[in-house]
Amino acid sequence: MIPHLKKQGTATQLIVHKKPFLVLGGELGNSSASDPAYIETIWPKVVAFNMNTVLAPVYWELLEPEEGKFDFSLVDCLIEGARRHGVSLVLLWFGTWKNSTSCYAPLWVKRDLDRFPRMVDTRGVGQEILSAFSESVYVISELER
Repeated sequence: MIPHLKKQGTATQLIVHKKPFLVLGGELGNSSASDPAYIETIWPKVVAFNMNTVLAPVYWELLEPEEGKFDFSLVDCLIEGARRHGVSLVLLWFGTWKNSTSCYAPLWVKRDLDRFPRMVDTRGVGQEILSAFSESVYVISELER
């Protein structure tokens, strides 16, 4: 069963595996999930802090390094580690934009300024922010929903 919210009187509970679930969670740093060896060093700390949930980033640039070619090995590593340690996992997508910039977009997107234009500031200087007015960027951001 999919986790969901349930009204219980005046309270709303998170239900996981048909039971109320209190998140005792932590969040990994922005680059923490970019290396399988480093990911393995995180699980003992999660267990030592008695966490039952971890919020972990997933990076578009690493998931699709070439257009249409996907590598889920880091996601698999996170899922396997969380399962081994009995921890719930929440994946945070670092895609088209993250904190308003496009630093986690893959190189094939960053290099194609015609297809994926950038936002331009009031002085006419291009920024590391994909333009929301580009049809290509719009299509990708809709797929991320």
